[in-house]
Amino acid sequence: MIPVGQRVQEAIDHLDQGRFALAVTPACLALDVTSQRFYDAGPSGPALTRRFVQEHLWLIAFMGFPELASTALRIPFTHPEARPDAAGTVGLDDVICHVIRCSLLRIDDKSARITWTHARPLCLDPSEHLILNPSLIWALIGAVIFSPVNRHEVIPDNYWLNIADFKMFISELWGRIDLAKRVVTFYTGASIP
Repeated sequence: MIPVGQRVQEAIDHLDQGRFALAVTPACLALDVTSQRFYDAGPSGPALTRRFVQEHLWLIAFMGFPELASTALRIPFTHPEARPDAAGTVGLDDVICHVIRCSLLRIDDKSARITWTHARPLCLDPSEHLILNPSLIWALIGAVIFSPVNRHEVIPDNYWLNIADFKMFISELWGRIDLAKRVVTFYTGASIP
């Protein structure tokens, strides 16, 4: 099995080259393995990944959508795998799990209806394609890195992670959920359990 640290490194390498769609797969595979470890469960699946995402939405929203930074965000996006509410919107966790599912099933960008751009954090274009910022991929990577179950993972020292105004060596962040909580609390004032 490929180590989580190697998956994270691969995702970052793709991000650095602007290959956002390619970065999603290793990031999601690392997230999948992390959720399996986190719940000490057998083979991971969509339910475990969704649960992990929901429990770490405070960090994913903060890192992935700093301009929005709301875990209660609802998006008017339709997809067969996402269940909309009465208003026809889905939650941020549904969007993330949609991205994960599309990546793991190797669906092409066109059928996934996702466009990656630095221009906006999250919106729909006129064709109802989801426009996502690559910071969402960084947020998924952050949830993996900070998870205590990954404290023994390794990555070369020349890999960095930005969270708000802090730029830190990833090699020093594995399993340090306490640092992520401190940063989020510092910027938002929210108490993270």
